Amino acid sequence: MTSLIIALALTITLEFLIAWALLRRTPLKLFIYSVLINCFTLPIAIYIYTHYQPQDSYHSQHLLLYFSLEFIVFAVEIPLWWLLTKIKLPKAIILSFLANLVTSLIGKFI
Repeated sequence: MTSLIIALALTITLEFLIAWALLRRTPLKLFIYSVLINCFTLPIAIYIYTHYQPQDSYHSQHLLLYFSLEFIVFAVEIPLWWLLTKIKLPKAIILSFLANLVTSLIGKFI
């Protein structure tokens, strides 16, 4: 449970900083949006990744699950950022991509 809270806090912080750097909007609103979005997507992704991993499989199957989940999170977060911030869709795509790329890479190294 502690690792989930740490992952959530780190993800919220990083995605907030990326959103703020990209959008330059009111920090408090962007932070709240980051909390809402990541409290929705991260626990689901972690649950699926930890409970539905192939048991006796090759490394490539684990990577396929990981990247599939990352893509799904990226795709789900696009309309959430778009609706909450009222930015144009291409900017929401860029924001979701950058935020998830950074948190995914950092998460893999931690």
